[in-house]
Amino acid sequence: GGILGNDAIFLENHEKAGTIVIGYTLKGKVNGITGEGSLAKITFTGLKEGSTQVQITELTFFNDKIGIIRITPNSANIEVYNPAPPTLSVSFADGITVKDASFTFTGKTEGGNAVTVNGKPVIVGSDGSFTGNLYLSEGTNTITIIATNKYNISTKLVRTVYLKTSTVIVLQVGNSIFLVNGEERTLDSPPVIKNSRTLVPIRAIIESLDGTIEWDGTTRKVTITLKGTVIELWIGKPQAKVNGETKWIDETNHKVMPEIIKGRTMLPLRFIAESLGCKVDWDGTTKTITITYPAT
Repeated sequence: GGILGNDAIFLENHEKAGTIVIGYTLKGKVNGITGEGSLAKITFTGLKEGSTQVQITELTFFNDKIGIIRITPNSANIEVYNPAPPTLSVSFADGITVKDASFTFTGKTEGGNAVTVNGKPVIVGSDGSFTGNLYLSEGTNTITIIATNKYNISTKLVRTVYLKTSTVIVLQVGNSIFLVNGEERTLDSPPVIKNSRTLVPIRAIIESLDGTIEWDGTTRKVTITLKGTVIELWIGKPQAKVNGETKWIDETNHKVMPEIIKGRTMLPLRFIAESLGCKVDWDGTTKTITITYPAT
């Protein structure tokens, strides 16, 4: 009622975007409200989103008994806004697979909006651009991005990102030092070549892949377990079992088998690694073996 006075029935209608209808009465009935006087109706369109000043320069009412009533109007600021939700886009597609646990992406909304990534606010530039940073867990990760404008209207995006990391192990024949993703570790004894195949003390390698290894001294059996794969090998036997299925350790060379060399249990590296789902590369010049897990 600041424009027309305080003794008024004052109505607003915002049903049509951008247009506001103001009703004013001293008598009569308006939308079920009874008052004294006739209805005056002012309709205007906001010039832009935000605060628009309405200045009525002249206002005259007519009453049957009194005649013309002139009113000195007041100016008022009317807030006009677009009720549409904010736009929101990000730089990665739903369902992507990544190898790095540290995940960074960019996004875009309108300037002045607030953005959260998994509930944590991020900085939004004046042009609406933002960057999200988070650490992923192995497997499925759900990322929720929400943009909210100053009228508390929000847009939400939910994306799924899969983290599948690789472990790279590098060994060298005759060297007890080996690398796991660039970090130095030590074997009980160095890899050796026997019957044209590489044998290694496998425990440190299996544990680097988060697997387990067991030794049965009675049957001289080694059991290796990694993510549902179970390999059983016996000292002096050229055959092994992979998930219960008997296989030759080397189809073309039946002399390849687990052995005890200088008091250490040495196992055929390629057979075990490939049975566990690893990729094995051999560099004959440097006698270096590179194991990548998983293979793909």
